[in-house]
Amino acid sequence: MKKPRTVTRTIDQDGNEIVRVPLANHPLPAIMDADDYDRLMAADLSNAWTLNEVGHGLAYVRAGHSRAIGQLVTIARLIVDAGAGVMVRYRDKDRLNLRRDNLRVVTCGHAKRESVLSGDGSCERPLHVWKRGGCTGGRVKEIASSTAK
Repeated sequence: MKKPRTVTRTIDQDGNEIVRVPLANHPLPAIMDADDYDRLMAADLSNAWTLNEVGHGLAYVRAGHSRAIGQLVTIARLIVDAGAGVMVRYRDKDRLNLRRDNLRVVTCGHAKRESVLSGDGSCERPLHVWKRGGCTGGRVKEIASSTAK
């Protein structure tokens, strides 16, 4: 019998309400701001989350969604509402840290150059629903504040 996964709400060291979301295939939970979690749950996101490995040593926290049947959506992209042509980067390199202040949105060209320099993989197609493939172009520019809600 599977052990039930229980979401835990707590307060971080800065006094912000956060949520620890257990992952189906990883011993550590994903951590995110409680208001972002509540917003995603209200939008019919599945509560069955997983750490999905995509190769090159990269993994992303993903879940199913009622509007993406049979596909997984990347939680970080949903949090910052990353549209086409942009990438989400993790400031502290911890892909389980989904707090808004840890996420930054950059154009794909910048992210691709960054990945070549850091050796952390290739550029993912900039869609909410992950699909194999790369992206091209883009300006070297951070395009959105990670703390804006």
